[in-house]
Amino acid sequence: MTSNKVISYLSDVHQCKIERLNFDLKFDDKNRDENILTMLYTFVDNISSYSSFWLRRGNFPDIKLTSKEKFLEYHIYRRYLHYLIEYKPNSLGSLVKEYDHNKLIDLKKAEDCGLKVPSSKLIYNSQSALNFIKDNNNTFYITKALNDPIRKEYEGYAIYGGFTSKVLEEELKFDQFIFPSIIQEKIEKKYEIRSFYIKGTFYSMAIFSQKDSQTAIDFRHYNKEKPNRNVPFKLPDYIEGKLTNLMEKLELNTGSIDLIYSTNNEFIFLEVNPCGQFDWLSENCNYFIERHIAKVLKDG
Repeated sequence: MTSNKVISYLSDVHQCKIERLNFDLKFDDKNRDENILTMLYTFVDNISSYSSFWLRRGNFPDIKLTSKEKFLEYHIYRRYLHYLIEYKPNSLGSLVKEYDHNKLIDLKKAEDCGLKVPSSKLIYNSQSALNFIKDNNNTFYITKALNDPIRKEYEGYAIYGGFTSKVLEEELKFDQFIFPSIIQEKIEKKYEIRSFYIKGTFYSMAIFSQKDSQTAIDFRHYNKEKPNRNVPFKLPDYIEGKLTNLMEKLELNTGSIDLIYSTNNEFIFLEVNPCGQFDWLSENCNYFIERHIAKVLKDG
């Protein structure tokens, strides 16, 4: 849906010629690999005719290769295609950063940029988690998926797997191995902030999720009967400056950033999503972000 809106602005308003390439294309099984490679070769030959690209998930299709050597060669070729696309001056998004995204690195770099982040610990068994809780004198902690959550559509709503969950100390009072996981202090919040970033510009929204027990830990546990109140929000200039520095260090020119404004009146960085969902934010706040994206793709 969001891609269609941007395409409409480019074609109807700016009179631009658009080509949309979906990576879930179906190919004849008999000649599938040959057809995929022919498509990619043609794409490379014509790449100079494109003035900009917008990368919205997906990747170049996999092909059935008969040897490890061919797989490595294809991987190098596919990475070269990523480079050709992403270093066009007006291009937005990054396939490499989307698939190599690491939340732990984000937290470390955010801290290096002067942003406050939750106290965090990588754990591998129950005792390491208990020691962390004891050392920090706090009985309220949360855990979340290190990878991006699985997202499905159901009755018009996005349903996620891998929610942020509360960790109870009594659940850890037994010795067992835990697959490496992250545990973080649960920060008491006044509200959450979702901010869509595009080349130095921020579109932010405050989400009052803490007043509903269903959404207090993770606002993606949507309350369809009584939705959270969402309002336009302006981040302080000093926070935007630190976030811009972070995005530059992560080599991202667009993405969605999640923060908390705590009861201690501090902005706490949580994570960044390189793909960056923005449609619901744009609609709730009347930002018309799709217009900005179209203009960047056209003019830079």
